[in-house]
Amino acid sequence: MIFASTRVNRNCGGVSFSAQASPAEGTIKPLIWWKEHIHRLTPGGFLPKSKNFELQELTDGVYAAIATDGGTAICNAGIIDLGGTVLVFDAFMSPVPALELRRIAVHLTEKEPDYLVYSHYHHDHIRGAQAFKDSVVVGTEKTKNLVSTKGKEWADYDRETAASRLAEVQKASEDDIDRSLDIGYFSGRIESLKDLHLVLPSITFESGIRFHGTKRVAEVVGLSGHSESDAVLVLPDDGVGFLGDLLFVRTHPFLPDGDPDLFVRSLDQIEAMGLKTCIPGHGARGRPEDVQKMREYIRRVQDIAAEVIASGGGPAEARSRRVPDSYEDWKWRRFFPDNVEFCVEQRLAHKAPNS
Repeated sequence: MIFASTRVNRNCGGVSFSAQASPAEGTIKPLIWWKEHIHRLTPGGFLPKSKNFELQELTDGVYAAIATDGGTAICNAGIIDLGGTVLVFDAFMSPVPALELRRIAVHLTEKEPDYLVYSHYHHDHIRGAQAFKDSVVVGTEKTKNLVSTKGKEWADYDRETAASRLAEVQKASEDDIDRSLDIGYFSGRIESLKDLHLVLPSITFESGIRFHGTKRVAEVVGLSGHSESDAVLVLPDDGVGFLGDLLFVRTHPFLPDGDPDLFVRSLDQIEAMGLKTCIPGHGARGRPEDVQKMREYIRRVQDIAAEVIASGGGPAEARSRRVPDSYEDWKWRRFFPDNVEFCVEQRLAHKAPNS
């Protein structure tokens, strides 16, 4: 059962680009399929495994799928059994690991996921959606619009550039902290393009939507900052939050597609939720202190941008700034110069006459 905190738009016609499953999706195989795909997690239980992500049980009926370096899932995802209703949060970069996730959800809950919730429109969170052919996709109205516009643009861009970018990262040193991650990232972008159908949300909301089951309630809250429209999924009774790309753990976030000040404001709201377990969009399972670290990172980047401008520098100077020692071992270091450059450009734009 769904209760919306604001207006909910239900487009009965389904998705815009394709409501059909990719032929590669197939049907759910019998549970015997998992005979070679399970491993002992605890003395009393088993969970399926994948080369693309690690499944972690957070509490009874709630699971995080943490993307593995070198795999093509790229982002983290979640499976939530509400009791009578099953949600999946985010759909990975590629339909290949997404189909694994769907099969695992059926294995664990004995039913197809009812809803797939998008955290935002970025390709590494939505392109696997076509694997969830029996699920209703949920997202903000803004996310729907962005998938239909920028999502298509990104797909066209990947068709032109992803193969060459993969060749570049494959030449990186074996000691490069991001080599395996980037190989998986660009491989996933290529893998996602085969028979790609971008799936738009058929249920949209503005500030939030609530799902009720017999076991628990899930609240999806609309925020912003990483992108123009972000959403987090919170389980209040469990103290668990799936935070999408409003949280990166020991990983540089990507700031240039959003607004750092709104990002910090969203982190303040998340912190006020009193979560105990914070599942980021990228990186390992987090805790409340990781939300604070994310806020500190953004403020530090903004401070560095202010220092660049104060010294008479501009975007080019911004890109030359070194990564602070506190973030030296964080993954996706290539985002740091992009982040500082963006913050410099943003501050200069605000200072410009008539801006």
